[in-house]
Amino acid sequence: MANKKYETCVLEEYIQELSQIENFLSKYHPPKSKTEALLEDEAFFKLFSLNYNITDEDLKNWTDEKYIKNPKYPDQLQHKCLSGEYVRSKSEVIIANMLFTNHIPYRYECLLTLGNTSFYPDFTILNPSTHQIIYWEHFGMMDVPTYSDNAFNKLKQFSYYGIIPGINLITTYETRQNPIDSEKIMQLVNNHFNI
Repeated sequence: MANKKYETCVLEEYIQELSQIENFLSKYHPPKSKTEALLEDEAFFKLFSLNYNITDEDLKNWTDEKYIKNPKYPDQLQHKCLSGEYVRSKSEVIIANMLFTNHIPYRYECLLTLGNTSFYPDFTILNPSTHQIIYWEHFGMMDVPTYSDNAFNKLKQFSYYGIIPGINLITTYETRQNPIDSEKIMQLVNNHFNI
């Protein structure tokens, strides 16, 4: 009887606390970071991006060429990169910015057809040294079972068509407990593109 009364009280307190947290989250909108504010200033952005123009003609042509982008969930493209484009996550911003600031041309979510299946890898990259295509997939919710199942199925399909992790596919992973590490991203960029 005493345990039941205690557990009932604890449950009521948890329900109240959960209600307060949900109320707070429904009203909370984090402020923009200083870098986001700078990138939204058109004059600053134009001056800033002048430093990162690609000079190799073939690379520039590939970068400027139109391509089919992922049409799904355009409302999720909320995070602005140094290149001026919008991506789906802050982790993808880190990857895109590392590529951009190191003059490595890439396409975000460019159509890739393998057999009868269409994919939109996070990044399709033209290696500036070898002019070979490399893909980069960032798997950001590996602690969610259905997400990780889909991620491994995608890797299996990629491998079947010769897109192999460590050879022509860069993969990065994160969970809520283990977020992306920008130093490791920089190391990957250095290792794969001889920066």
